[in-house]
Amino acid sequence: MLVSRKLLEEFVDLSGLSEIEIANTLTFAGIEVESVTKLAYGDKLVIGEVLECSKVIGSDHLSLTKVNLGSKHGVSQIICGAPNISKGHKVIVALPSCNLPSLTIKKATIKGIESSGMICSLLELGVDHKFLSEAQVSGIEVLPSDAPIGEENVLGYLELDDTVFDVRPLPNRSDTMAVLNLAKELAALFKREYKGPKIEKNKEEVSKATVNSKTPSCPLFYIKEVYGLKTGPSPRFIQRYLMASGQRSINNIVDIGNFIMLLTGQPLHMYDIDKLSSLDFVVRDDLETKFLALDEKEYDITKGDICITVDGEIMCLGGVMGAKSCEVDETSTNIAIEAAQFSGAQIRRTSTRLNLVSEASKRFARGFSGAKTSEILQLTAMLLRKYAGVKKESETTKFDTLDHTPQVVKASDKKINSLLGTSFTSREIDEVLERLNMKIERTGKEMKVTIPHYRIDIEGAPDLAEEVIRLLGFEHIKEELPIMPTAVGGRTEVQQKTFNLRTYLRNRGLYETINYTLTDKDSLKRFDYFSKGEAYEVLNPMTPLHQYVRLSLLASLLDSALYNYSRQLNDFGLFEISEVYDKKRRNTHLAIV
Repeated sequence: MLVSRKLLEEFVDLSGLSEIEIANTLTFAGIEVESVTKLAYGDKLVIGEVLECSKVIGSDHLSLTKVNLGSKHGVSQIICGAPNISKGHKVIVALPSCNLPSLTIKKATIKGIESSGMICSLLELGVDHKFLSEAQVSGIEVLPSDAPIGEENVLGYLELDDTVFDVRPLPNRSDTMAVLNLAKELAALFKREYKGPKIEKNKEEVSKATVNSKTPSCPLFYIKEVYGLKTGPSPRFIQRYLMASGQRSINNIVDIGNFIMLLTGQPLHMYDIDKLSSLDFVVRDDLETKFLALDEKEYDITKGDICITVDGEIMCLGGVMGAKSCEVDETSTNIAIEAAQFSGAQIRRTSTRLNLVSEASKRFARGFSGAKTSEILQLTAMLLRKYAGVKKESETTKFDTLDHTPQVVKASDKKINSLLGTSFTSREIDEVLERLNMKIERTGKEMKVTIPHYRIDIEGAPDLAEEVIRLLGFEHIKEELPIMPTAVGGRTEVQQKTFNLRTYLRNRGLYETINYTLTDKDSLKRFDYFSKGEAYEVLNPMTPLHQYVRLSLLASLLDSALYNYSRQLNDFGLFEISEVYDKKRRNTHLAIV
């Protein structure tokens, strides 16, 4: 996940901390930072105005310009090869000895003419081409007419003076896929104050929507309606924060949805109300039909795919992609905003099968708390009021079967220290847990710790011990090997007989094989002479060829023999020794071909 430092600084004070210090601290605390990069870079840049522009004699594309760089740098003569250079343009100039991401600028003589500097495009400053138009990629960046001549903080003027952290959270730390939670983590690590976003509530109308879920795979489904919005470009700060996170700006509506997901970790989906036959939403996962998605491709829906329906028609493939029929576009004025909780396993299976893995599906697959869903929708509505001109909004319509009671974990100082091999005091343990927004209630030597809603990974005392040591530092663990009794190793009687049999067969020239334990339905009953029981079936197989636990070794061993024979090998023998089991018994089998 790509995270902007400037966005983090909206919620936690990181002044006085270098990027390397932040990255190392996060990494040593268990949240790996794989890389630290600049959103754009150039150390000697200045804004200038093109005073003169004429073609260079003997060249079909070079232009000779004179650029006013302000009182400090005066007027410079620069050769430029961009097709869109023109007199009167405000431009970005890299001065001689300026270091850019891919080169260092030097004075040069081109076609016998001295050139002092370079007029730059954003691409040359390191901005990824996917965020730029064709004109921006092929030419220089033309700044607004009010750009200040002589301004040296060019990246600050462009709002590109940002650092991007590539954060790779552990699978159990899905909370850190939200910028707000990552800011809380940094506040705890550096003992700084966390300042969350302030939500300005507005008058809410009675909702026209109804919501229901007919599957346990969707235990929470909220809808909030907003009316009278106008589609247009996003404010510049949202565009820049999305750019830092690797996402292109689309328009204010789509961008606000993506920005909310970036902040909170909660994916949103938006429906054009005027394209829906009603506002009666029902979530199902028992449909088998076709689905035309936003990418204008048709997909096969199978049982297990979570679908949001309106009057029986699929309006969204939950957690994956919306329907083309209710797409929010530049003509949309009234939208319904969805925030939901879906089964991570089902979202992962659907998105993988359809090859539609997205930032939203990744978050659903890992899981996140639904305790603040109402507040997230209120924050979304607030941004839409500010930047999309929403006139009115409805109250939130809810379907919610989740228990939002905070998790309480019982532990003790003795338990935590015994797990870690440390001798931390009660005060040290309490101080760490409180920094992580946990509430502690002590009774004698025992304590009850109330876990914040977003830390869905904490379930017991070992998790609390991990939190203590990663904040206080692993250097507190003593470098001592545990005392272990010496024992004489050896094989059991069964292990020894199996070993002897393997050795005997190998010495007779047979090759030992290890085949897949899983097989398909057709191969299941082949040669099942010794196992007549019911086979185990995998609930979510990756492929039909690996759907059942085999009842015999011979079928897969014959497949291996056929594979080798068809490749011109005709003088060989194979054997396999492995456990074979059904729902009633478990035995060790030998098969020889």
